[in-house]
Amino acid sequence: MQEAVENNELWWQVRCLQELGWDSELDELLLAKEDEIEASGDIRLNSYLLRAKGDLEGADKASLEYSASRKVFTSDGRVILLGDDQDEDYLAEDDPGEDLQDGDDGGPQQA
Repeated sequence: MQEAVENNELWWQVRCLQELGWDSELDELLLAKEDEIEASGDIRLNSYLLRAKGDLEGADKASLEYSASRKVFTSDGRVILLGDDQDEDYLAEDDPGEDLQDGDDGGPQQA
């Protein structure tokens, strides 16, 4: 946490407080950094800020916007989710049918 503060890395400060479960400290930080968060355009941080301000409906809307922004649709119909890791630039495939065999819909098997 100290390194995140020293390097002025708001995202990592937020993540540290979330992992520690320090909700009141998290809300305090978000409210103190409101101008910075709004100027950044970071949908996720804005969602956390809205929640800290008590705007649960706005926070939920921002969370949905963030989730939608992570989806990339390929030409063959697959959905690829952009990774969460702030340090890595990677893609994680989300193909629920990859383990299915022909004719298997993933549901319970009929005898």
